[in-house]
Amino acid sequence: MTGIDNFDKIKERYQEYWAKENHDRPLMDIRAFKHDYRTRIAEYPGSLKERWMDTEYVLKKTVELTKAILDDSRGDYLVGITDIHPGMDGLVSLRGPEELCFDLYEDPETVKEKHFQYK
Repeated sequence: MTGIDNFDKIKERYQEYWAKENHDRPLMDIRAFKHDYRTRIAEYPGSLKERWMDTEYVLKKTVELTKAILDDSRGDYLVGITDIHPGMDGLVSLRGPEELCFDLYEDPETVKEKHFQYK
């Protein structure tokens, strides 16, 4: 990993965390831009609200962004699991992230309805 001298220790800490054995301090996630990035917004018919209420678009965009980050990393840094955030925390807490992803695929209208109930 680029710029990480103690990757084995970091890996061990993550393994302890996921095994619920992390006792002395929380994990930290610090991010900083290395390059001059420019925001690029894809064309989408309709309003911003319509775009983000379109669950198919959101899921597609989430996968697209995750793949772009993985491509950019080239193994130089860790890429975490993309969180469905913000706004769906209540549903994720109730259903779990994997089940909610299936729900988004199988029944997006019900997810939209429930999403507004827990906002």
